[in-house]
Amino acid sequence: MSKNSSHSRAQWGSHFGFLMAAVGSAIGLGNLWRFPYLVGSYGGAVFVILYLVLLLIIGVPLMLTEITIGQYGKTDPYGSYQRISPRISGFGSMALLCGFLILCYYGTIGGWVTYYSMVYLFSLFGGAGIPEGKAVDIFMEMISRPGIAISWHLVFMLSCIIIVLGGLDKGTERANKVMMPALFIILLVLAFVSMSFKGATAGLDFYLKPDFSKMSLSVAGEALGQVFFSLSLGMGAMLTYGSYLKADQSAKRNSVLIPSFDTMAALLAGFVIFPAVFAVGMEPTSGAGLVFVTLPEVFNKLPAGNLIGFLFFVTVFFAAVSSAISLLEVVVAYFIDQKKTPRKKATLSVGVIAALLGILPALSQGNGPLAKATISSLFGSPEWMSSIRLLNLAAFDLLDYITGRIMLPLGGLALCITGGWIMGKEKLLSIITKDGERPFKLAGVYFFIVKYIAPIAILIVFIQALSGG
Repeated sequence: MSKNSSHSRAQWGSHFGFLMAAVGSAIGLGNLWRFPYLVGSYGGAVFVILYLVLLLIIGVPLMLTEITIGQYGKTDPYGSYQRISPRISGFGSMALLCGFLILCYYGTIGGWVTYYSMVYLFSLFGGAGIPEGKAVDIFMEMISRPGIAISWHLVFMLSCIIIVLGGLDKGTERANKVMMPALFIILLVLAFVSMSFKGATAGLDFYLKPDFSKMSLSVAGEALGQVFFSLSLGMGAMLTYGSYLKADQSAKRNSVLIPSFDTMAALLAGFVIFPAVFAVGMEPTSGAGLVFVTLPEVFNKLPAGNLIGFLFFVTVFFAAVSSAISLLEVVVAYFIDQKKTPRKKATLSVGVIAALLGILPALSQGNGPLAKATISSLFGSPEWMSSIRLLNLAAFDLLDYITGRIMLPLGGLALCITGGWIMGKEKLLSIITKDGERPFKLAGVYFFIVKYIAPIAILIVFIQALSGG
């Protein structure tokens, strides 16, 4: 990498701008879609407790490590790891690939969220919305009709490309300054409304009162995986955003603030969803369909349900876009820093390729005749279409498995190896404390976690995930 590459690099216009962008990266579908359904599927309050504990002892230290590596490297993930040691530049390559692959299938769910936002918006002006008893049918139609699945995936990706084209300050920073405060305001309003419903107490009990008989290594593994997914750890996003930080800005303070806001959003999502679900007598254990199938039926039973549905899906859309643009920025930064590609060309190239590759995951959820016909026309003759069809059907789940269960844990291990073993205590802490100018009372505990505790925890979860546990 060029040693002078950092001189002309963009920087955040303000600390608030960086904070909102980093919080936006962390607050994504992992908080408003994945966290609630994992809570519902893995024991309610027990999962919440394990998540919070693991966030504190694993998530925060690794967040500090990733931001510090980026602030030290002052470039993209590949260049930052290479600056520390050319031997570990592969860690940066893995982070780039992981972020790109997540972006490819993230657009599928982002497209669903965009579609639902528009359905509820039109319902406020006389549209049909999602009629009672039809939530499953509408969801299946959305994912099975190629025209709907592809078009809304592309609309979502186009939104992300336009924001990143605006640059760091006028695009990413400006967008997050609007989206993140709006997201929290809407979530607070919806949580207040949800908890006011008759019967909401049962949902609060499920959410807040733990049943420790449901605690297991499997639940802990899911909770730790959610920590990585939710905080955008190991995929290069926080490293890239950290690389745009000015030298005098504190990585230590930001590594506490970002997880705090991120956790607040996830917990608020639970306060929105579970009281409302229990208030109308529905089950919280519907898995990934909780947001797209169960909640629309819940909204149908609530006063001003279409308005509540619109506000909810707008917050999910904000969360999805803010995370997706951070993933796009990871790869764009690589081409800008390492290949000297202009931002416009890099953004359009990476964004368009990700959008096109994302068509496979977008189609992979559909099993209807239209989906099959479209796949047939796209992939050719019957002699070899069967293998492509198999790949296509597995595209979404395959990418989710590879990134979530393999690459993100490996990315976390890369952070531990880099900070704890290659940089070492003296160098790592000198960067964090600005050569001792800023006190760090928990420095010893932090470094012990990064070097020993976090790698062991990640390896346990990694092995369990690969074994199907």
